[in-house]
Amino acid sequence: MHARSLLFVVPVCQLTLPSFRVNSKYILHWHTFLNFAPMQFLKRIMLIPRSSSMYEHRLAPLRDQKIKMLEIGLGCDMGYGPGASYYTWLEYFPHVDLYYIEYDAECAHKWANKTDKATIFTGDQADTEFLTEFMLTVGGNFDVIIDDGGHTMNQQRASLKTLWPAIKPGGIYFIEDLATSYIAKYGGGAIGSDTMMNDLKIMLDDINRAPEVPITFPKVSNQVVSFEFTQEVVALTKFS
Repeated sequence: MHARSLLFVVPVCQLTLPSFRVNSKYILHWHTFLNFAPMQFLKRIMLIPRSSSMYEHRLAPLRDQKIKMLEIGLGCDMGYGPGASYYTWLEYFPHVDLYYIEYDAECAHKWANKTDKATIFTGDQADTEFLTEFMLTVGGNFDVIIDDGGHTMNQQRASLKTLWPAIKPGGIYFIEDLATSYIAKYGGGAIGSDTMMNDLKIMLDDINRAPEVPITFPKVSNQVVSFEFTQEVVALTKFS
């Protein structure tokens, strides 16, 4: 599929966001972030409770800055419906330049009339030609990229390989739903199989290897300052 920029400018619908107090043992310091999350987004993040605190401590330092952010996946195939994260990002990051990539063009069109503050591109995140054209169009230099798209091995791998150069120094690349590395219909398999999780483990080997050992993923591993793993999510931070 060729890249196509779908920029929609329509009145944003007004939403009164409820105040949440969460006492889960997994979310000890996440009240501030949750206060900005509509119920649809809460349903999404509470599916994986141990991933919750990662977003707070990783994103809180960026909150009052002018940032550029990309999320892959509107949530068109989820029960809570598309656009659930949109209001959270706009409320939590008042100066965000927000982008989405969505495979389902029809869904993206339907959802577009609810926002005037995001730029939506439709295409397949496994298509490196599309991703390259996307970067050329928007200019890269992202502070945050979140891959919450189709979760197949081809999609996760192609997106990381192609979009990693678009992360600015000090920026963060999140990959969600890593459990699909162990699910056959997503291209996953047993531990040690050729999967996204296995690639990440090899990248850890890369940054801890002896000098004479060749690097398997040099374009990513040579620029990663840290990996942070939690349940089904990893955050890769680029050297400043």
